[in-house]
Amino acid sequence: MPIPVRAGILARLLALVFFVWVGPAAAAETVRFADADGAVSLAGRLDYLRDPTGQLGIGDIAFGNVAAGFVTPPGLFNLGYTADAVWLRFTIERRQPAGRELYLQFLPNFLTHVDVFEPLVDRPATTADFRHLVLDAAGRTDQRPYVTIERVLAIEPPDGAARTYYARVVSLGSLPLRVDLRSSADRAWHAALTMSFSAAYQGLTLVVVLVNIVFFVVAQARVYLFYAGYVACLAALNFAAGGFIRIFLPQLDAGEIQLALTVPVALQTVMAALFVRDLLEVPARYHRVDGIMRVIAVLGVVATMLTVAGWFQQIAVLQAVVQLILTLTTFLVSLDLIRRRAPQAIPLFIGLSPLFVGVTFALLRALGLVPQSELADYTFQVTTLAHVVLMNIVLGGRLKLSQSMEMAAARQSEQRARSLAAERTADLDAARRDAEAALAAEREAQTEQVRLIDLIAHQYRTPLAIIANTAQSLRLSLSSGDHGNAERVERIIRAVRRLADTLDVALHPDRVEPHEARPDRRRVQLQPLIATTVQRARDGHPTREIRLVLPPDAETLAIDADPQLIDIALTNLVDNAMKFSNGTPVSITVAASQGRVALNVSDRGIGIPEDELHEVFRKFFRAANASDRPGMGIGLRLARQIVQNHGGDISLRSRVGVGTTVTIDLPLSPAD
Repeated sequence: MPIPVRAGILARLLALVFFVWVGPAAAAETVRFADADGAVSLAGRLDYLRDPTGQLGIGDIAFGNVAAGFVTPPGLFNLGYTADAVWLRFTIERRQPAGRELYLQFLPNFLTHVDVFEPLVDRPATTADFRHLVLDAAGRTDQRPYVTIERVLAIEPPDGAARTYYARVVSLGSLPLRVDLRSSADRAWHAALTMSFSAAYQGLTLVVVLVNIVFFVVAQARVYLFYAGYVACLAALNFAAGGFIRIFLPQLDAGEIQLALTVPVALQTVMAALFVRDLLEVPARYHRVDGIMRVIAVLGVVATMLTVAGWFQQIAVLQAVVQLILTLTTFLVSLDLIRRRAPQAIPLFIGLSPLFVGVTFALLRALGLVPQSELADYTFQVTTLAHVVLMNIVLGGRLKLSQSMEMAAARQSEQRARSLAAERTADLDAARRDAEAALAAEREAQTEQVRLIDLIAHQYRTPLAIIANTAQSLRLSLSSGDHGNAERVERIIRAVRRLADTLDVALHPDRVEPHEARPDRRRVQLQPLIATTVQRARDGHPTREIRLVLPPDAETLAIDADPQLIDIALTNLVDNAMKFSNGTPVSITVAASQGRVALNVSDRGIGIPEDELHEVFRKFFRAANASDRPGMGIGLRLARQIVQNHGGDISLRSRVGVGTTVTIDLPLSPAD
């Protein structure tokens, strides 16, 4: 059985028990109105009849058999959530001079539609004997003298005659019904009082919304944003239920006004759950309760979507039950926080207490468990108003306390930072002293190393000079026809010169090292420089094929460079290609474009593993597949330093088993 049906049956049973206990009334007594400036409540003087089909008309009610179905509640009554139309029957006897209008006021203000049938004769015989007065959802009626937030209709009963009125009331939400009869003066005074109170409520809630948005901006805490959303829902609900919507948006129809009433009710469940969850720090303190809060928030979102889709009547009872669970859970958690002596627990409980009372009373009234009364009209507004004021004070104090705690934490952090900075400064001083000592020792070691290299280089220069002179003498002593020995002697001379150049670089490291970078540059023709390097490589490897590919304009290409260094760099690349190519040809290709020249040294050798390519220019690095080949791992690094010192760049492409290509990119010397 659906929940709304069960709730309706429960409400009927409670009403039946109440009526039996009090005792049924035979018929509603006549309302006698004699005070020209007063008001009379019709509580206990109304008969009512449910019309589930909504098809009954005044003829059926006044003259048909259904008239016997009217019952008389003992006093104030509440039908809860119902989609039934409700017919009312009451008798008015006016005992004052005619001429002044009387007003029927129907409460609550969110009733969807009201039709009043005023008898024009003492004993109506047909429907033509009634005047039909209509009060639609927007409050439009020809009989209303001025715009008001209240649901009122003007009637004109004759003096001294008792006449029976009929009214048909429809509400798309709950139906806690109350009807009052008021004079013109009392009606104007009551309208002014009601509008003033509702306007004050509206203004205060909007101010609280703005204040909490400011709190959120300052503190960057979600609890203030959630509370601003919750209070905004209260403001929207008051705007619609209080009747302001009929003044400012008179063009809305019944369905649109109903949405304006029901959507804030559903949405405030979401905001309330999120607000309470953060306010009471539920996730950190109550894991199971946090699960309940999450479920309630999700149900609130679903209820909001269903309400927008027009299903509010079907889910109203379930939504009310969810809100009661949320209210009860919040109440119990607040009490437990007081028991735990949590910070600000008592102020939080005081701020939430009026909300507990107001929400509980409003939900019980919406479910039909509390009768409609003038006190009930204002209980929710008064309690929520008290809650908004108190809670805003609590939240302001929370913000101040949070800022104080943040300042204290900031001061502690600053003190810790200063202490830590002092410790780190002392550590840095000690590390600096250790580093300076280590640097001094390293410099001394480097100085000794340089001295050793200088000594070795100088020691080698003398035998190299002897070898070079001897080779020159041998060449001069050879006959002009001894070309074979002459070529061999020439190779010895070229090898000695290359070794002498290398020693010269070693004696002057400032020409290579990047922090010094002072190569001995001059304009050098590129073709002879490369040809010399290639020829030397061919001399050293007479059985190997070395291919040199030059562009047509090779003779015109020149670079600003230290020829010894460029020769060393290129020779290292060619030697590597020969070393790792397993006897296959080595290619040297020259290409010039846009003021730069590219020297490509390619082989078809073993290649370099892909995951090691990023390390090939690191000092002393050797690839994993090159361990069986001679070398120190310094050739590529030396070549890159030389090329970069000349304003160029060097790159490498390689695949295992396919080969390697190293490219030197240098700027060309401007043409004369």
